Amino acid sequence: MRPLFCLISVFLTLNLFGQLPSNMYADSANAPFLWGVASGDPLPNNVVLWTKISAPVGGQAQQLTWEISVNNNFTTLANSGLITVDSSRDWTAHVEAGNLQAEKIYYFRFKDANGFYSSVGRTRTAPDTNSNNHHVRFTLSSCSSIYSGFFNAYRRISEKTDLDFVMHVGDYIYDFVDQNEEIRVPTPYPVVPNTRQEWRDRHAYYLLDPDLREARRMHPWVMVWDNHDINSANDPLLLESMKAFYDYNPIRLPNISDTSQIFRRYHYGNLVDILMTDILTRRNIDSLGPNAPNILGNVQ
Repeated sequence: MRPLFCLISVFLTLNLFGQLPSNMYADSANAPFLWGVASGDPLPNNVVLWTKISAPVGGQAQQLTWEISVNNNFTTLANSGLITVDSSRDWTAHVEAGNLQAEKIYYFRFKDANGFYSSVGRTRTAPDTNSNNHHVRFTLSSCSSIYSGFFNAYRRISEKTDLDFVMHVGDYIYDFVDQNEEIRVPTPYPVVPNTRQEWRDRHAYYLLDPDLREARRMHPWVMVWDNHDINSANDPLLLESMKAFYDYNPIRLPNISDTSQIFRRYHYGNLVDILMTDILTRRNIDSLGPNAPNILGNVQ
């Protein structure tokens, strides 16, 4: 049986978001891991693992155990370790699980100090440059407003077992509700996030959708932001919204000291190079010539 504080945290979480619309609920069966698990940015020998726990009573930092295995019963571990989560990253955990084999399916999970496990995630490493891979299979998503409809497409993505990864090229979350698309809107009515915590709360709200959680659980993701994901109109809030984006998604920071950089490059075997570009925050910083602004910026 889950401890009482887990049940309390479920209640507080649901109360935070008010009256939820249809098909929105926390993963209460795996409390305190109410927001599921995810993986992302796969390399031949490494993948980023992610989860979040509900804030514990008292707010003290908590130590989680993580495990990654070649089988889903975890009898043969490929790697494991400990990670501390606290309020500074809103109780989210990011792990770079290394020492993995290229082009291989793995399973992963987290465990809290009370011995309670998260759901079991499934991920896949990338092929190395010596691979003779002849194809790459991935889905492409963008502009996914949770208020404009249901996420059944994510459910279909989760059911595909032959994908190498899921790519999301921006507007993974929405800062506002399109007034002509009010299909699935909670009460109270959402407002544009105005602090880092409000941006975090918007990410957490999205993860109450079970179809999105399942797509994140079943495949590694490769992501960038766009104009709805971050507050690009306000410089102080821009950095805060960027930090929230990293808090809640399984992204490997290209530059650990610069959370404003998301552009990065992957070699996927000897078949394709993947360039994840930021055309939102780097545009017009530099020029290609007179009256010729550079949409990528010189560094990118």
